[in-house]
Amino acid sequence: MPLPSKVRVTNLHNGRPVIVLVNDRGSFKKNKLIDLSHDAAKEIGLHGLAQVKVEYIGSSVDND
Repeated sequence: MPLPSKVRVTNLHNGRPVIVLVNDRGSFKKNKLIDLSHDAAKEIGLHGLAQVKVEYIGSSVDND
């Protein structure tokens, strides 16, 4: 995925989605797909680790 990119992250427990900007590939920990900001996690009801679905929407440069 090109950087920066927009993705939709959906909390699989409650179905709530949030659209976020991915601007780095950091946090290479086993079984960890994405780190969300505190505000994005709060918006979809996440507290700590959770199962999510991540969908690529497009390049942030193309969709501004």
